[in-house]
Parts: sequence; C-alpha cells; structure tokens
Amino acid sequence: MTKALVKRKKNSIAQRGFFSLFDEVDRMFDRMWKRFEFPVITYSYPEVETKDGKATMKFDLAGFDKEDLDIEYDNGYLSVKAEKKDKDSYKSSSYCYKVDTDFDKIDAEFKDGKLQVQFPYVEPDIKRITVK
Repeated sequence: MTKALVKRKKNSIAQRGFFSLFDEVDRMFDRMWKRFEFPVITYSYPEVETKDGKATMKFDLAGFDKEDLDIEYDNGYLSVKAEKKDKDSYKSSSYCYKVDTDFDKIDAEFKDGKLQVQFPYVEPDIKRITVK
C-alpha cells in the first residue's frame, strides 16, 4: 500500500481549524463593506419655546440654503424638509410635528443656517376620563 501525500498550504482552513472558516468569512465581509460609503445619520431636535401665547421652533439647518427648504402645514401637522444635492454628495433633514394653530398666522424665517418658525400657541384642553 502506498500512502499519497497531500501537501497543504500553511494557511489552509484544515490546518487552522473549523472555526477559522467563520473568521475568514467575517474578514471577507469587512473587506467588501469597506468599498461602500454609507450616509451618516444624526438626529437633532428643534429648540421649542412658548411665551406670551406664541410658540417658536428653532431648527439648526447648517449647510442648507433657503431654496433647499420645504415647509408645509397640513391637517394640523407642520413638516420641515431640507434637501441638498451636489454632484458629489447628498444631504437631507426632515421634521414633522403636531401643531394646532391657524395656517395664516405661521411665520418662518431662515438666516445663517437657522430656521425659526413662529405660530400662536394654545394650551391644550386635556380632559380626564374616570375609570369605572
């Protein structure tokens, strides 16, 4: 009987053990994902002030221009959207808040990357329900 000699590479999976296969797959995915750029997602909230029956919402929208903004009021919801597309990049922000006010009395001003939205504020009339 002749034994066949099989020459294995020094870094073969058989030599390193079964669990090294998982390490190899993990490294493969790491190398693959490094090729893609994913957007950075950050969350920010507007500063809200209520004073003398008026509410003021201040949004930090640095990097956007006035033309990039879209502000809507529909069915009691105020939505603020900012979107900027360049040939090399894309940036967006969006906010949506329940606001009970009169559309004609909403005022918005954008200056130096800061959006300020003002509107009449009415304290909600909360009614409690008694449980029987």
